[in-house]
Amino acid sequence: MEPLKGNAILEIDPAITFTIVDRLFGGTGEATKSQHELTSIERAAMEGVIVHILGDIRDAWLQAIDLRPGFVQIDTNPQFVQIVPSSDTVILVTLEAKVGNTEGMINLCLSSLTIKPIIGMLPTCLEMVRQDGWTLEYVPEYLKTAEMCLLAVRWEGEMLKYVPGHLRAAEICLEAVRKSGYALEHVPEHLKTTELCLEAVRKDGMAFEHVPESIKVAEICLDAAKSNGMALKYVPKELITAEMCIAA
Repeated sequence: MEPLKGNAILEIDPAITFTIVDRLFGGTGEATKSQHELTSIERAAMEGVIVHILGDIRDAWLQAIDLRPGFVQIDTNPQFVQIVPSSDTVILVTLEAKVGNTEGMINLCLSSLTIKPIIGMLPTCLEMVRQDGWTLEYVPEYLKTAEMCLLAVRWEGEMLKYVPGHLRAAEICLEAVRKSGYALEHVPEHLKTTELCLEAVRKDGMAFEHVPESIKVAEICLDAAKSNGMALKYVPKELITAEMCIAA
């Protein structure tokens, strides 16, 4: 973990490991029930995979530090793996992995003392969302704020689906549909006003699918058809006009 002190453990679910090995050696990559001690050739193949993963870890840390994680060894018996005394605090990062139809976990474990020198340099959730709105999906619910959610939907309107219900206020919803009309799908019904729905269908006519029946008036129907002719299939038959069909 240079230039940081200490080591880290990267644990890969055996199901994922053997699926990767099978794929690397020309197999279909389907899950296998036969798990065995890795051969020297299989270990060498997995070492290459691990080195690649370490490169991705380095890229993820670049904003905080020029981390240079290095491969040490592969151990298959957890009893022989220890990076800190059992009484020390560790940080565990758990990732869900999927290779073909096989799913499993990849865990990264490191001592809290290892990253203590740079803890103040790590970006906060707000900073991450400011840099990339898509990261809102991974922010714990209890850490999400109105400011953070507003930044996310301005980045991509569809992020509204990751905004907690109690934070889906009128301003955030309006910003979301201005960015992506189809975000109207995630707007609470009581906030779907004529103004908001007009903004949504003008951005994406197919958002008309999520316009409440009570406000499917001629103006909204026409704007939806102009934006996307396919939206006409959601317009009530009694509201379809020649002008609307021409616009579609």
